[in-house]
Amino acid sequence: MARPAREGRIAILIRRRQFIVTLGGAIAAWPLAARGQQAGTTRRIGALIAFAKDDPDTEERLAAFRQGLAKRGWVEGRNIHIDYRFAAGRGDQFPVLAKELERAGRYGDAVSLILFDVDRLSTINEEHGHGVGDRILERVGILIRQYFRQQDWVARHSDDSFAVLLTRTDAEHVTELAERVRATVEERLGFTDHRTDRPVVVTLSAAVINLRIAIGDVIDPERLLADAEIAVDKAKQQGRNRVQRVDGYSGPLRSDPPAPGT
Repeated sequence: MARPAREGRIAILIRRRQFIVTLGGAIAAWPLAARGQQAGTTRRIGALIAFAKDDPDTEERLAAFRQGLAKRGWVEGRNIHIDYRFAAGRGDQFPVLAKELERAGRYGDAVSLILFDVDRLSTINEEHGHGVGDRILERVGILIRQYFRQQDWVARHSDDSFAVLLTRTDAEHVTELAERVRATVEERLGFTDHRTDRPVVVTLSAAVINLRIAIGDVIDPERLLADAEIAVDKAKQQGRNRVQRVDGYSGPLRSDPPAPGT
């Protein structure tokens, strides 16, 4: 059953670069600059959506988002245009990942996979309510999407993690991005439980898997995701709230010559 739509809080000032945050963090939007734009013409805003188009409550949430804008005089299709960017759905993971890895093997590209996992989310849900965990995941999804390029693939991986696939990127830069996301979550997403007045810290553990794929290499997407999950587990075992970097891939490359006797 879809959760009820909420308008939430909207802070909007279209003429300046001020964020619009609504629906408890499920949607973050901001004005997009338009050169030569004159007063009275259609404005453009970008909207980052922390859920996939095929999620059951997507339409309700978007309707509430548009309603909140309309109450302030901004009507989509009349005086405002919204550029939507959705997170990928969980069912999109393997087809997209396999396609990108196949393309990298065709041309010989660098590929990096990041896996972000929210630390102690089950404990947070038990102590503060499952709605709190949902809102944390929504805010984490929005924040992650802001750090990466439009062509980078971002998707929910499991109940408490997100996967990001980047191609043609530098391994040092990708690791730095993952570290910036981790630090920002720690800095911004903590909250206070008003029932107990106790502060709650929200952190991420992350894995960065960097591959330099040669022409003809074939990478198993499931094996690559398994490598990332192992690296995340290692980050958690070493104290959580850290980034574990791995350069390489544990599986065989199908372009490698067979071992003697095989």
